[in-house]
Amino acid sequence: MAIDLNAAVQKLCAVRAKVREESPSTWAELEVLCANIPATIGKAQIWQMGKDKPCWSNIKVSAGERIVSDLQLSVDFQSSAAIASASWLMVRNPQLGRSSSAFALEGDSVRAYIAGLQPGGLKSYVWRLYAIRELAKGLENNANPKLTALIQELLTKQSFTGSEIERWTKNFAKQVGYGWGYITVNHMLTDLGVSIKPDVWVRRSAARLGFIEGIPSNSSFEQIDALSEKVDFQIINIALDAATLMEPLVAVQTEDPKLKKRLALREIDLCLMRWGKLGFLNDGLDL
Repeated sequence: MAIDLNAAVQKLCAVRAKVREESPSTWAELEVLCANIPATIGKAQIWQMGKDKPCWSNIKVSAGERIVSDLQLSVDFQSSAAIASASWLMVRNPQLGRSSSAFALEGDSVRAYIAGLQPGGLKSYVWRLYAIRELAKGLENNANPKLTALIQELLTKQSFTGSEIERWTKNFAKQVGYGWGYITVNHMLTDLGVSIKPDVWVRRSAARLGFIEGIPSNSSFEQIDALSEKVDFQIINIALDAATLMEPLVAVQTEDPKLKKRLALREIDLCLMRWGKLGFLNDGLDL
């Protein structure tokens, strides 16, 4: 049975109210995240919100924080043009997998950068740096017409509907290159206010809210976790469509309907995640 959108909006508003009331620190964090959502998405904003995302892929938060900290050690990361340049040239040998030996550092800047790093960050995960450079190349070189068209679509539309998001994210992940999957792409879009990032807590919250067709809302975490990516776009689609009907509550002031939707979507993402993490899943909602 299809999910009723109006009922979903009511539930998401209740989740948001619960998190806002019970966790002021989460709401303060959300205010900052929403303040950082760009009023208009351009290539510079895609780079600023996207460059660190391969650092977070399939890794614990503490380890991701350590890896991301290395991006502060070179001013070149402020510009996709710098990272896409020949001085950061890296060549991958696909036969060697993700080991550091699979990546030849042929540019002077990337050699010096890696040589100056301490283990535990990008020095230990060179493949993540390669993935970061893939994004820079895609934004700067226009060598891949399919990727260029996808980027232009985002710049033109500034937001997506539930029926558009799966096609765009999966195609972008395929075209941008090595180290990018649809979850990493959605993570980038989340910080732009264009999607939500499906993770274990978002899936659990969505299931308990009845947002996954054929999955009882009282399913155990083990049952929900086993679904994994099979249900991600059901959840994302509901969030995108619901955001068009929700007025954002954060302090950012705007009359732009597309920016309002992006702010509401950022609220949905963090509130779904924290509603689960804070232990509210079994509390019920005042509907």
